[in-house]
Amino acid sequence: MTGVSTPALFPRLPCSRRAATEESPPGATRRPAGRELVRGVAAAVLLFSVLRLFVVQVYGINSGSMQPTLGVGDYVVASNTVFGAPIPFTSLHLPALRQPRAGDVVVYRPAGYTPVQDHIKRIIGVPGDTVQMIRGTVFRNGRALREPYARRSTKPALPLPVQGPYNFQWQMDALAGTGDRAAYAPTPDDWGPLVVPAGRYLMLGDDRGGSVDSRHTGFVPRGEIRGRVLAVHGSADWSRIGRL
Repeated sequence: MTGVSTPALFPRLPCSRRAATEESPPGATRRPAGRELVRGVAAAVLLFSVLRLFVVQVYGINSGSMQPTLGVGDYVVASNTVFGAPIPFTSLHLPALRQPRAGDVVVYRPAGYTPVQDHIKRIIGVPGDTVQMIRGTVFRNGRALREPYARRSTKPALPLPVQGPYNFQWQMDALAGTGDRAAYAPTPDDWGPLVVPAGRYLMLGDDRGGSVDSRHTGFVPRGEIRGRVLAVHGSADWSRIGRL
């Protein structure tokens, strides 16, 4: 490529050369560059920590319980402000913009896990709702839900255990109606109707055959809900980025 020079519009005037470093005004002291760098890094770390705790946070997905909505290896961004960000080292929360709603995909931190674990599921029932599943179809307040995001199980649904981990005894206190409770034998695809109590939420994974959720562990207390998932932040499947 041939170089082309542009003629000057004005003649070059002589000028005096300025020193590369300017003198400080009398009485002024220079701060060491290292100290300014440390202060800048500290301010950046503080800003990042505030944003992470109180505004948004990125989570990695390491299980398939929310497929096909979220895949293993995906990263999602969640808002901590919408439900009231938790205040570190306390059980308190900042004021919420709104309460969780049915259909929200949320991050919650169940008690009793060591080390601490954050789970991501979809809210199906809010306080006061009556929720039931019949042959894999969810009914809320008597109406079948249209769930294009859900993946139904293709495996035979075995009865939930009476004793031991993931037993169904918690459901007995929430059962609606006056049916024969002694004959109640729920499976992951057939259970309820259950009335969601005050301050509790019923969660399900979108992969109904591959998720451990409220069917097994019970209602989730409001205080354990930490944020609302907004969108996929990173994924090996580029078509998923920015969607939920």
